[in-house]
Amino acid sequence: MRFCIWIWIVLLCALAPASAQHPYFYQLKETENIIGSEIYSIRQDRQGYIWIAGNEGVFRYDGKQVKQYTNPKQNGKSISDLKEDERGRIWCKNFNGQIFFVSGDSLKIAVDVSKEYPTFPENTFGNDGVYYSIVGGVAHYNATTGKVRKWQYPADAKDVLASGMLLSKDGELYVSAIKSGIYKLSGNKLKKIDNTNSPLLSDIVFHRNFLFYLGNRLLMFTEKNPERAYYLSEVRNDSLIVLTQIPKHITGSRVFTCSPVGNDAIWLCTQEGAICVDADMRTMYNATRFFKDADVSNVMVDDENNYWFTTLDNGIYIVPNIDIWQYSKSSADITDDNVTAMYVNRNKEIMLGFFNGSIDLLRNGRLSHPVKPRQAVTMVRKIITDTAERHYIIAHGPVSYYDADNQRTSNMPIAGLRDVCYAGSNALLFASIQNAGWLQLRGSRVDSLHILKNKAARYVAYTTPDKLKWVGYSDGTYYYDTLNREHELLYNGQKVYATAMKTDNSGRLWIGTVSNGLMLVKNAKVIQHISAAGSLRGNNVRAIYCNDSLVWVATEKAFNIIHNHNGSVAYLDAHDGLPNAEIRQIYVDDETVYLATNKGLITLPANMKTINSIRPDIQITRLQVNDEERNVADKLLLKHNQNKLIIYFGAKGFTHKHQYSYSYMMKGLDTGWTYTDNNTDFARFNALPPGNYVFMVRAYNEDGGLSANTATIAISIAQPFWTTWWFYTLVGLFIIGTVSGIFFLRIRAINERNVLEQGIRSSQLSALKAQMNPHFVYNALNSIQDLVLQNDVRNANTYFSKFSTLMRKILDASGKDKISLQEELDVLELYLQLEKLRFGKQFEYTITVVGVADKDAMAIPAMAIQPFVENALKHGLLHKEGDKKLFIQFELKQPDTQLVCTITDNGIGRKKAGEINERRAKTHNSFAVQATQKRIDLLNKYYHGKIKLQIIDLGTDEQAAGTMVVLHLPAEYI
Repeated sequence: MRFCIWIWIVLLCALAPASAQHPYFYQLKETENIIGSEIYSIRQDRQGYIWIAGNEGVFRYDGKQVKQYTNPKQNGKSISDLKEDERGRIWCKNFNGQIFFVSGDSLKIAVDVSKEYPTFPENTFGNDGVYYSIVGGVAHYNATTGKVRKWQYPADAKDVLASGMLLSKDGELYVSAIKSGIYKLSGNKLKKIDNTNSPLLSDIVFHRNFLFYLGNRLLMFTEKNPERAYYLSEVRNDSLIVLTQIPKHITGSRVFTCSPVGNDAIWLCTQEGAICVDADMRTMYNATRFFKDADVSNVMVDDENNYWFTTLDNGIYIVPNIDIWQYSKSSADITDDNVTAMYVNRNKEIMLGFFNGSIDLLRNGRLSHPVKPRQAVTMVRKIITDTAERHYIIAHGPVSYYDADNQRTSNMPIAGLRDVCYAGSNALLFASIQNAGWLQLRGSRVDSLHILKNKAARYVAYTTPDKLKWVGYSDGTYYYDTLNREHELLYNGQKVYATAMKTDNSGRLWIGTVSNGLMLVKNAKVIQHISAAGSLRGNNVRAIYCNDSLVWVATEKAFNIIHNHNGSVAYLDAHDGLPNAEIRQIYVDDETVYLATNKGLITLPANMKTINSIRPDIQITRLQVNDEERNVADKLLLKHNQNKLIIYFGAKGFTHKHQYSYSYMMKGLDTGWTYTDNNTDFARFNALPPGNYVFMVRAYNEDGGLSANTATIAISIAQPFWTTWWFYTLVGLFIIGTVSGIFFLRIRAINERNVLEQGIRSSQLSALKAQMNPHFVYNALNSIQDLVLQNDVRNANTYFSKFSTLMRKILDASGKDKISLQEELDVLELYLQLEKLRFGKQFEYTITVVGVADKDAMAIPAMAIQPFVENALKHGLLHKEGDKKLFIQFELKQPDTQLVCTITDNGIGRKKAGEINERRAKTHNSFAVQATQKRIDLLNKYYHGKIKLQIIDLGTDEQAAGTMVVLHLPAEYI
């Protein structure tokens, strides 16, 4: 069956020059609100920090944070001309005559010539300070000593105003001056360099000059005004040699400055962007004018080979890899940035298909739009060509057939194709939204249509060795043999969901999958599987390209490069300068890799380095101790309770969305390294034990490259004072002293007790002596004898028995410290009965006990009461006329802790008794009272003052009524 073919001829649109492609770049947007958009100077210091100077001041940038440096006496906000001296200090200046260097967290004013110099001074750095221009000469400020030294221009120099200054690698100072040429500081004099090779030089040196090194060559860039002609000269052997006048098409309307990069590249920063040349003014990078719509003020290449372009009107642009170029709507005037299909022929003519259905052809730097279909178009799905590369088939809604020889376009009688490929020389295998099949062709004519399956298909491929037709459907991947019989491809019994298909030169089929990586198929079987579980970065395959040795695979995570000979996988991603873009199609020739993406056409060298050899620079950035910020230092001394630490660290990196991983170890605590993921840049220690530690941290770049250094911080956490040797020593001494003191006090107490007990025993003997007073014994025996003489045998026997009982009880009590109250009462009763025998009927006594339930259980000091009773009889009642009465009472006071003994007599009183005793003093000594008082004192020491004695005179001074003795005894129980 033959189908009618609609053919119409499209008039070619006029060819227009295509703007050159541009390296992929991005803007440093995240800092623009701080540093501003008007930037004058940029520099990377030896520690890796980026310093930026502009209209808003001077800033330091570490890839994450921006820090501004200021001085309160700064007379102008704008800062320019960043330089670094031999000691690593950063210098800069403003436009009002002040020169600064960075000291600590602020700017320090080194030089202020704002009142002396007509414009801002030129300056350069060396010899521990800064050289700067002054009126009539040059001065040097020493940053260490603060001293200033000056040199004057020769006397014949007129109207000298410096426009450039540089300290040579040999330590010689060169000064370029407006209207006066170049001077060299030789010895202590400024010497003019007169030797030239061009009569134009006298005119050239009258204008703006820049001195700089390119490799080992000392060059001068000169702007001649008013015509703004530009020249490049070289200083050789104290001579100035003009090398060339720079063509106008290179310089543009105005050059702001020139930035040397490496040993051979000079970037001219102009009002129309930046252009790179060598010393012979040959353009580099295909004469591309970088950022042609911007006023570029400076160009710098950092340690990671990122190119930084500062501008006066649009902030900072960063080119992460100058070998990765981009064709976009803005840079190359292509129809759209969203490239969905591509074909590159052997002549490097590039046909691009876009999401909007348009087709562009890039040929020899010129852009055309060759295909103008009659019908409405949708996204371009596929562009293929025959082996001669003269006829193109383009699937973009309708299917267009483009004849490159006569530049004619016709429509093929089929639409809605999603994928198409040749199946042999004259068959076209296709996948459409309705079915899959193939067309038999004759030129651009369709001879026949063959449907394999009426089901929406997405991808097709044809393997030549076994002549199999491969189709990716939504329910799996199938292949059809030469008899068009359907077979399903399975891997480990599971379906294969294809997202891309590509055959290599040996006829093998590579299939990309939705979530299972990449599969290699040979003879209708999966012979190799490569996924993220192995070395592939990502499992969602978006595009594939193959040649004899390599397979390029685009996934959601990276652009993978597989080496067929050993299966190793390298990859490129944003860390290598590749845009974060969706790669739809890949083409590779001997020199270039072409990527069709949603951000335009990306090109890069086919042999581009995939391993990042730049080793990161790691540093400790912040420190928290017990949730409080601490200054980062080489050594940290902490108390025992300052043991909660959070240590932050980071590697300076400026590649777009740079990510590092880290490993750290707390030496003295950990036995191995702890590895972090890309999002963790701190280590936490919640309860670090006392001791000495060294925290160490390393960084790894995206390819596993280890940092060149290991950042360390020594940490010493003091022992708690109770665990230190001196504390143990003090505690030991304290224990020894305490134990020794206890022993000493105990021994002393024992000795004192022994002394007391010995004294008490002595007092007991004294009390015994008092109670067995000879007078009492004689009186008692005399009284008993009187009874015998009176033949009162019965009473004599009774009293003699009582006397013997009393003597026995007294002797028994004398050997005890304590006796019961009942025993004391018995002794007192016997004693008083015997005394009554002597005193007669005039003597009466009463003994009462109050509050004591069990007299046998109550204990009192032995031999403590009787001496006071005897004293009452002997001194109070003996000399009294008439009735003699004695009252003795024992009362237990609440709360049962004291027994109060009250001895009351109605005798003559202490005063009269004292008078009698004075008359008898020479012949009598009251031994009983003295012994008793001594005994009470001893007992009080023994019982810690529990025995109290109180003697009360009854009556008045004129008329005594007796005496009351109150004795407080400790109430103790047996």
